[in-house]
Amino acid sequence: MKVIQILPELNAGGVERGTLEVGKYLTDQGHESIVISNGGRLVEQLETEGSRHITLPVHQKRLSSLKQVKVLRKLFEDEKPDILHLRSRLPAWLAYLAWRKMDPTTRPRLVTTVHGFNSVNRYSKIMTCGERVICDSRAVVMYTIVSTVRNCTKSSLFIVVSIPANIIQNSSRLANGREIGMRNIPKRRRRSFSLCRVVSLD
Repeated sequence: MKVIQILPELNAGGVERGTLEVGKYLTDQGHESIVISNGGRLVEQLETEGSRHITLPVHQKRLSSLKQVKVLRKLFEDEKPDILHLRSRLPAWLAYLAWRKMDPTTRPRLVTTVHGFNSVNRYSKIMTCGERVICDSRAVVMYTIVSTVRNCTKSSLFIVVSIPANIIQNSSRLANGREIGMRNIPKRRRRSFSLCRVVSLD
């Protein structure tokens, strides 16, 4: 299996640390791990642990960054990853715009991770565009699904997976997923979640 993760830069931070942990886990299990970013001081560690790094300017909030959409689409078509993992809003938009124009029968599966309490607006909505949406805590799960009710339509099943930040340290817990259910969602909201499934892996 080949997985591409994309984020702005590889410097200090929780997103960056999680990216390295996932990359190391994948390579330890015999899979291929690729990370796209503008670079940073953690690139050396990433590559030492077996992942491949591709440097692209996906970190700047400017119109010229849209030029990377075509570059990313060509890269995805050449690399043919099985999974595309979007970890931050700006590179997520660029990667999503590239991904959605690819052949639906051959393009990679799309995963996003919501790492915190982003503001509720169109720019942040991109982090819930994944075919699977990962959240790193139950609090973020509830914030995310209540903030994005409109994603739960008759044409799509919106699945949010809650994975603790240290899950890689005990990967056997991945087999113990269970339904959280509706108990933490206000009654007035529950009807909107009739097609949503929230799975906890902690």
